Amino acid sequence: MQGGGVESWAPRFTYHGFQYLEVQGLAQPPTTNTVTAVSVRSGLPDAGAFQCSNDLINHIYSNMLWSVRDNYFEVPTDCPQRSERAGWCDGIEIMGTGMFNLQAESFFNKWYQDIVDTKARATRSDFGDQAPLVGDDGLAPGWQDAVVFVPYSLCQTYGDLRPAQRFYAEMASHLDYYAAHSSGFIGPDTGYGDWVPVDNSTPKTLISTAFYARCAAMMAEMAQALGKTSDAATYGQLYTNICSAFSGQFRRGRWHGGIGFARRLCVGIRFQAAHSSAERFGEKTSSRRRSALKAVIPPRAW
Repeated sequence: MQGGGVESWAPRFTYHGFQYLEVQGLAQPPTTNTVTAVSVRSGLPDAGAFQCSNDLINHIYSNMLWSVRDNYFEVPTDCPQRSERAGWCDGIEIMGTGMFNLQAESFFNKWYQDIVDTKARATRSDFGDQAPLVGDDGLAPGWQDAVVFVPYSLCQTYGDLRPAQRFYAEMASHLDYYAAHSSGFIGPDTGYGDWVPVDNSTPKTLISTAFYARCAAMMAEMAQALGKTSDAATYGQLYTNICSAFSGQFRRGRWHGGIGFARRLCVGIRFQAAHSSAERFGEKTSSRRRSALKAVIPPRAW
């Protein structure tokens, strides 16, 4: 800065998200024009718009959309306001909303290549839990599962099966990794578990088993869509076996966890049906899902 006239400067290699700004030392009270915030993000066009007669719902929708925009910066980050700002792979569980609201197909195709590339550097798991890889922390169910979740979401949102076809072997290897580290279709006791719980009562095996089932269901559906009917039947049977093991292992009386996780199970993880025409999972799974949920949620919550 030369110190003469009006000058503008902006950093090229950093950014910070914020909600509040503190200004000190002004000679006169600030106005709404004193400070201007600049929105920096990946330039993804809106895919559509939503508006209704309820102002509160419109405001919630706007908040959601800006949260998505703020976190889509080259990779989908988990938070834009602190030093972390990494491409944590659990973000697809929530930020997948952006696929629907924004034209983000190329954005996620590029990031999915980043996920696949972590396989070469991860030493404590099959893939990294961030992409690009920042820290190698081992298998964290719900994080590395993005190797299955992202192609599935691209297929569901845009009808694009190319990532699933191109990286089918990588997705299948992730299910193989689960199988090698599971016992009796119960997932491994590893990872971040029920992230930021009120207490530590939720078994990590409950989390990993639920995500293991979801990966199997998605693989069954994608295999069917790709014409791999034998694989679809195999993954569909795997899904059924995991659901049965889940219901048996975590039914009330054997585990006394709080309702906090049960709500997460309902909203966040979801035992999802695989719609294989060969097995008709969609017709069978709603009752399995209800049985699994009743197994862990106290009766007063229904």
